[in-house]
Amino acid sequence: MAENHIGKDIKQKVFERKISIADFAKQIHTSRPNVYYIFKQPSIDYDRLQLISKVLDYDFCVDAQNISTNKKLLVLIEIPENRLDEIKEHFNVKLIMSEI
Repeated sequence: MAENHIGKDIKQKVFERKISIADFAKQIHTSRPNVYYIFKQPSIDYDRLQLISKVLDYDFCVDAQNISTNKKLLVLIEIPENRLDEIKEHFNVKLIMSEI
């Protein structure tokens, strides 16, 4: 799962687990068409990724950390202040904070 496209990675795990699209959609509280939309996305909402990780019994959040250990990226994301500790707990990141 090293191609940096979370939708393709999710699709691969769904098929590896032999879960029907209908069942997967039901488990992540969405529609079948939306599952196909997720498969096409290079990125995904953190909360949805956590749910998908639970349903597929695979921690995509940890896997995303280990994709490339030789690169450092500067990523700008907007998160609620009350989620900072959770982000720091799950990811080895350096936080540079600024109000917007």
